[in-house]
Amino acid sequence: MEFLHRIQNEATYTTFDNKEELFYEVKRSLLSNINSKLSSSEFDLSIIDNSSINNVDINVYDNYFNILTDDALLSLKQYRNKEEILTLIKAGSILNNNFHLTNAGALFFSNDIEKFGIEHEIKMVRFQGEDRLTIIDYQESHAPIPILLDKVEKFFRRNTRHGVIVKDWGRVAIPEYPIDAIKEAIVNAIAHRDYTIVGDTITFYIYSNRIEIISPGRSLVPIEDLGNINPVHRNKALCNIFRYTKYMEHVGTGILRMKESMKNEGLSEPEFHNFTNNFRVTFYGRKNTEQLPLKLTNNDKIINLNKLNLKDRQITALKMMLNNNYIFTTKKYIDKFKVSKSTAARDLNELVDKNLISKESDKRPILYLKK
Repeated sequence: MEFLHRIQNEATYTTFDNKEELFYEVKRSLLSNINSKLSSSEFDLSIIDNSSINNVDINVYDNYFNILTDDALLSLKQYRNKEEILTLIKAGSILNNNFHLTNAGALFFSNDIEKFGIEHEIKMVRFQGEDRLTIIDYQESHAPIPILLDKVEKFFRRNTRHGVIVKDWGRVAIPEYPIDAIKEAIVNAIAHRDYTIVGDTITFYIYSNRIEIISPGRSLVPIEDLGNINPVHRNKALCNIFRYTKYMEHVGTGILRMKESMKNEGLSEPEFHNFTNNFRVTFYGRKNTEQLPLKLTNNDKIINLNKLNLKDRQITALKMMLNNNYIFTTKKYIDKFKVSKSTAARDLNELVDKNLISKESDKRPILYLKK
């Protein structure tokens, strides 16, 4: 206890329940330390001797120019060959007239990253509740980074919900989490991961109430300083490849942008935690999908109700159903808006026909409710 007290401000430690867990942690720590000592240069800048231009996935390379935001680099495609461009962005190097990928280049462009023994897997899991007892969906990927990002986004979209509200004369599909914040966190996890840690992986865990993204390697910046000081990059070459693209247009502002995206949706700021060998960011979702965002964003799917020629009373009824879970019957509609039975039925059925609400015809009386 005296020893732990003495080191608590300058080191982190973890507990173990049996000798196997202790052996595993010691082994992983030793391997990471040995790898770092043997490396003569930064990991992502290291040249892969047994690589060549043939190891570049041509589809990933071509797609790279579709996600570029740097016009100067984009214009070089018609004047420079692949080897020259990849060397320019530090994805490779030409030695003795032979092109070789760097570790960063392999992570981004290689058609077979596993061949080079680089730890780069992402594990995606959707759990049923707030713990890890029951798995609903599971996926692993060893793909190059651009494909990896696409797979994570698709996994996210199929495993999170959308609520529907009426706001500012628009019917809006409100996501459980802002996609911009999740993208920022995933890009950060990939760009700042410690790739020298052996036997670990990035995990993307979706629970019923939160999302956790865990990346090997502690943050190089104290938690309390995240977003408040200039960024420190663990993988400078990898970040250099990223910075020309839409994934990392605003270098150094990722943490602030995550916080802003969550705040705009009326959600709590993400939580950040450093552990012995990894870094975790946690996003807490809406307590219910009817919770209103503070303002709409370009990611929200909006149907302009004014263009549907709806009456004011229909929009009021739609707001009640979507925002407050109100269930209408024809009689309730008559009482609320003082209209005839035929007008009430026509108004409600028009909302159904326009795919704005649902109708349960097997119930008596017939129920009209949020879709």
